[in-house]
Amino acid sequence: MSILDILGSARHRDVQLHSRQSLQAVQSHGQLPSWQGDLLSGTAGDYAQLLQEWHALAQDLDKRAQGMILEVERMQQAQHIVHEQRARLQADMDALGRSQAIISFDANGMVLDANDNFCHVAGYALDEIKGRHHSLFLDTASRESPSYREFWGRLGKGQFESGVFKRLGKNGRVFWIQASYNPVMGPDGRVNRVVKIASDITADRLHQADQEGQLAALGRSQAVIEFDLKGNILKANENFLDR
Repeated sequence: MSILDILGSARHRDVQLHSRQSLQAVQSHGQLPSWQGDLLSGTAGDYAQLLQEWHALAQDLDKRAQGMILEVERMQQAQHIVHEQRARLQADMDALGRSQAIISFDANGMVLDANDNFCHVAGYALDEIKGRHHSLFLDTASRESPSYREFWGRLGKGQFESGVFKRLGKNGRVFWIQASYNPVMGPDGRVNRVVKIASDITADRLHQADQEGQLAALGRSQAVIEFDLKGNILKANENFLDR
């Protein structure tokens, strides 16, 4: 006999009636009325089995519900950890962005974004460079060189690049940066963007060039010789040698 058969039977209704009477008796007198044998041995037994099945089902559902609650709690904890990590990373990037020039490119070298520091160094507004290729910042010879293609080829393979770079800003103004190009991998393991973090060293390079120019000018008019700390001659200019 199925559960639906039991629930729809007349004898089931009798069991329900006796169940209500039993409950009322317990509430009123603290004792149960006598059950007729046919109810206990027939439909009542089926009804008791049904109750046992319902109880077992309720226990199973309760266990599953507890398992789901624990899983939801674990997911919430994981999401909280991810949120904290992202917040810390963003805070680190914000701190870095306040002192560094940062620009990002897609895997093909097209500008995605740049912070105010980079725009200031290059002399461009963001909307003037966004969507344009990195080669915008190079002279024609460098842009068309094999080494430049190899440079982006290495970045496309996920290789890190760093060094001192000469770049062209707006109206062809030269600026120098100490920079690192950092490939960022996507979920598929491929490079989906490149983040460049740079420091403007133009002033240092100009100062160095000025000093080198002064030394060169001095060397053209003066006899210059250089020694190591032990007094050994390292080099001498033509003016010294001619004398």
